[in-house]
Amino acid sequence: MVYQDDAAFIRDMLKDNWINANTDEVKPEIIKIIDTKRQRFAQDNDTIAIYNVNTNFKDEGMGDKYRFKTYRTSTDIYTVSSSARLYKIVKEVIRIFNTYSVIKGTFTLNSNTYSYDGILKVDNIKEHSNKSVGLFRQTIDTIIEDDDLKGWLNEKSRI
Repeated sequence: MVYQDDAAFIRDMLKDNWINANTDEVKPEIIKIIDTKRQRFAQDNDTIAIYNVNTNFKDEGMGDKYRFKTYRTSTDIYTVSSSARLYKIVKEVIRIFNTYSVIKGTFTLNSNTYSYDGILKVDNIKEHSNKSVGLFRQTIDTIIEDDDLKGWLNEKSRI
């Protein structure tokens, strides 16, 4: 499946590959959000919220045959249970990111099949816990680097 939205891709990757045994048989609610300022989180659930940060484009190669995209997403993980629960959830998210760090796929255009490769990298992890109110929270920023041969072909076909 080709995703047009990197946050939806990350959400589905986490949902499809989550192992409950690694987090005390608890699977957090995994959602994609659009506006972080308007999002309200449930007070009694473990939650993973994924949102887009930005997308950058860079032309590479002679004749600009390839366009590389860099997608930046943030994965916001929080729980009201305990710091031990938070760290188990974070560990599971990082396990999934490391396991599926190479993204491969194919697409068809004008009866030709093309392949694409992408790389998912963890950029940084930030602690945002406020233990005085019982909120345990971390964010994991990720980068997906993707060669955009399909986008280049579509642009050239419009000329």
